[in-house]
Amino acid sequence: EVARENNRVKIYLQPGSTLTEEQIVDYFDTATAAVTFDLDEMDTPSEEIEPRVRVVVLDETTYAAVTGSNDTYGLSYIAFGSDGDAFVIPYNALEDRAEMDDTIAHEVNHILVSRRVLDDSSIPWWQVEGTAINMGSHFGWEVDHTWTGFLKRYVDPATGADATLTFARFDVEDMTANNDELAHDQAVAGFFIEYLRFL
Repeated sequence: EVARENNRVKIYLQPGSTLTEEQIVDYFDTATAAVTFDLDEMDTPSEEIEPRVRVVVLDETTYAAVTGSNDTYGLSYIAFGSDGDAFVIPYNALEDRAEMDDTIAHEVNHILVSRRVLDDSSIPWWQVEGTAINMGSHFGWEVDHTWTGFLKRYVDPATGADATLTFARFDVEDMTANNDELAHDQAVAGFFIEYLRFL
């Protein structure tokens, strides 16, 4: 069910959702701000997005069933060359504001990039995830003035060996084996994209 929409974002809820109006507005405002931020960072300003970025807010049980994970803050479903994309986020994302803000901008980035790139088969995962991590981190910093946990955990002690491992696992295919490896490689890839931006 569409709970709220503007010219950039649509928020969908399950029938019988227990979210309050204030919580719905929180998701809606954050998603709208994240889309605006990502578009500006990508230098592609647009007043209207078609189709609007779909944000599907699910209770934790349904989220875990849909995504196969109960320890992530969000997951985008990309539809290269079509308009069937969306991202899902659980109710409990609101419990950690910084992580939620970072995640929404991250997943929005995946959607916006996929709409411009019709086939991702030759784009390495370090670039796909690194760019999204970079966008999410910058948006999170702008809104909350803090870095998210896994960036602190993986980037602060990162060495050349971490980079070598990341580029080996994050090639044209994502060859990470679990969420811990994924978080490590996302963080290092995001750091590398920031390094390229700095250069």
